[in-house]
Amino acid sequence: EWAQHPVSLISDTTAALTALQANPGLPDHGIIAVCDFGGSGTNVTLVDAGRGFEPIGSTRRSTVFSGDVIDQALLDHVVADLGGNDDGPPTVGSLTRLRSQCRDAKEQLSSETVAELAGFHGGVWLTRVELDEALRQPLEGFFTVLQNILDDNEILPHALSAIVSVGGGANMPTVTTGLSQRFGVAV
Repeated sequence: EWAQHPVSLISDTTAALTALQANPGLPDHGIIAVCDFGGSGTNVTLVDAGRGFEPIGSTRRSTVFSGDVIDQALLDHVVADLGGNDDGPPTVGSLTRLRSQCRDAKEQLSSETVAELAGFHGGVWLTRVELDEALRQPLEGFFTVLQNILDDNEILPHALSAIVSVGGGANMPTVTTGLSQRFGVAV
């Protein structure tokens, strides 16, 4: 079946850039940092928009900011809160379920302001403010990684024209606003 319709594979970076060139559009000059936020880490690829989005150097991976890191930070926050109420800290057996609920809450808080973790006396509620606080340190760590990548490639601040943010972490408002504020470009 595939022989009749040849298929070519492209990188995630190329796919994201191709989609964004059509809608909403990308700058046609300067350097674009493509940040692919995944479950186990973040890949960063720099491309030169003025040269047909040609990659600059190789893609670099960092594990300081990932879905797993955020899930663990939320789990730590919830466990600390549970230690101070009548439920007591969760048992080892319930930590897996609680971690899964933290992951679901993280995804829910990307579009809502509050999420409930069911199964505890009175319920446990997480807010987007708490998510943002849990993200603060790992996100700052990622900002440092991105700055180091720019510095290693001798990219001056005025040469960066945009940041493309894709993957699950790109859905979190604090990621987008943090990148824009830190680097002063459109995300």
